[in-house]
Amino acid sequence: MADRETIIDTGGGGSDGGFGAGMILAIVLVVLLLIAGGYLVINHGSSGSTVTLDVPKVTVNAK
Repeated sequence: MADRETIIDTGGGGSDGGFGAGMILAIVLVVLLLIAGGYLVINHGSSGSTVTLDVPKVTVNAK
């Protein structure tokens, strides 16, 4: 009679990967919602006026 081996997988190892992927998806969703909310606030809250951003010029010299 051949030996038999029973393998019981509780799924403990795979749940960590699923949890990490879910957290990454949730973070991406929150970032997209924040960007969309800021876009709506800038476009609808400014009443048609223009927004001017003064961005300083940055020069990087690598030696």
